Amino acid sequence: MAFANKSAKKSKITRERAERKEKAEKLALLNQTKKHWMPKAQNAFNLFIRLRDHNLNCISCNRTEEEIRRNYNGTGGMWDAGHYLSCGASHELRFSEDNCHKQCKKCNRELSGNTGQYRKNLIKKIGQHRVDILEGPHEMPKWVWSDYKRVYEYYNNLNKIMKKELASV
Repeated sequence: MAFANKSAKKSKITRERAERKEKAEKLALLNQTKKHWMPKAQNAFNLFIRLRDHNLNCISCNRTEEEIRRNYNGTGGMWDAGHYLSCGASHELRFSEDNCHKQCKKCNRELSGNTGQYRKNLIKKIGQHRVDILEGPHEMPKWVWSDYKRVYEYYNNLNKIMKKELASV
């Protein structure tokens, strides 16, 4: 009798797991998950930052594209969209245009953002008042998949426009 109850419990748990997995797969098929839209939104936003700042030097070290190209031996592009306040520590600023600027890979990845120089040059670029706002307290948003989709669509459309403008220059 105890064996039958144990077996019935196991099959109920297995059935519930299968149902949850099926539901998650259906959501993924509908692309209605944060896991699907967040990286797409982040990539579109990062591309926007690199396009917006295409003619600027690194926000941290102020090196030019020519200086970086001389020493560049990596794969992919030479530039990142570097966040002044990291996305991990300040998730609410992930898509803040004031918080993200063109940055060389060395400063962003090897020097962990080179934040001392970043801050100094950020004040020159956007002003002390806007830096103070960035560094101040922020309300933590409750993002859902549709928020990320909206961010993706906005920056994706903006990127298309900016690419056309840059191509015609």
